[in-house]
Amino acid sequence: MKNVLFVVLVVLLALVVPLAHAQPPDDLEPDTWNVIAPGGETGCSDGSEFQFFARPGADADKLMIYFQGGGACWNAFTCAGEFHDRGVGTPQDELGAYQGIFDYENPENPLAGYAAVFIPYCTADVHTGDATVEYSPSLSIAHNGVANAQAALDWAYAQFGDVAEILVTGSSAGAIGAVYFAPQVMAQYPDAAVRLFGDGEVGAAPDGWSVLETWNMYANLLLPEDADPETFTINDIYLAIGALYPQHPLAQFTTTGDTVQITFYDFSIVSIGAGQPDWIEVMNAFLDELEAALPDQFRAFVAGGEQHTILATPGFYSIAIDGVRFVEWFTAWLNDEPVENLRCTECAEAEIVTP
Repeated sequence: MKNVLFVVLVVLLALVVPLAHAQPPDDLEPDTWNVIAPGGETGCSDGSEFQFFARPGADADKLMIYFQGGGACWNAFTCAGEFHDRGVGTPQDELGAYQGIFDYENPENPLAGYAAVFIPYCTADVHTGDATVEYSPSLSIAHNGVANAQAALDWAYAQFGDVAEILVTGSSAGAIGAVYFAPQVMAQYPDAAVRLFGDGEVGAAPDGWSVLETWNMYANLLLPEDADPETFTINDIYLAIGALYPQHPLAQFTTTGDTVQITFYDFSIVSIGAGQPDWIEVMNAFLDELEAALPDQFRAFVAGGEQHTILATPGFYSIAIDGVRFVEWFTAWLNDEPVENLRCTECAEAEIVTP
């Protein structure tokens, strides 16, 4: 096993972009989201230009890499509508309604001083695709998530080369993008404290979900290097990170009745037929596996209610379990303070504690 991990580490390090030991570029405007259009092979599912956003931070040693959410599609039915003509708007278009960690005026925001790279989502492939698929004669989707994310990451590696603390995170589909690219970020910054947080997406899907091959997701998957498409789940990436990078904290948030995750899970099992477990059963099994395999590294916060995601919502400051607000739990986790796995398994509604 040690030999396998050594080989994997060598492969990951071979992909590392040389670090630029310098401060972020002087031409980034402070206290705002700067727009970067990388060009090259990037692009959105509607053929429009891809762009990402960067914001300098007051603390030059800390960086957040955030993958935006926004669903996914894998056939003519799910790819109809918004996914067919999706592009990236202005920072106001994409972040104007965001709150939570994007509320830079809130004194409780533990990420207010972090520099941030925001990777928009416009490819309907949970940031992992590398294929253009014709779903019908009139519907072709460019699942270009890998090229887009890689362009943003390469820029971040070059501009934020000397950071000491990094949060890799994302909400909904972006939570999958975060874990997918986290091994690369960890290899890129071997001396930094890298934390991975998945918001509102535990990855519950049937084993060997064929959609991942439709997107050509396995072509660029770094960990695990021996992924079997017949049995693969997102937990395999978390477990592989745990084996290779046990020093980096991992965590997730979800709710017990997340309507969005339940809907997408139900869609994912349609082609398999009856007899599949309910989402709540699979969700708990996924979290049980990670908590048991990574007892010192992985933590979960499972609130009551039906809310989908928390990081960019007001609930970041008010949702609680047994009186412990998520913002308090998250801030402690971010600061490497001891936190417990909290699951409100019998809660029909979210517990709200006014800040």
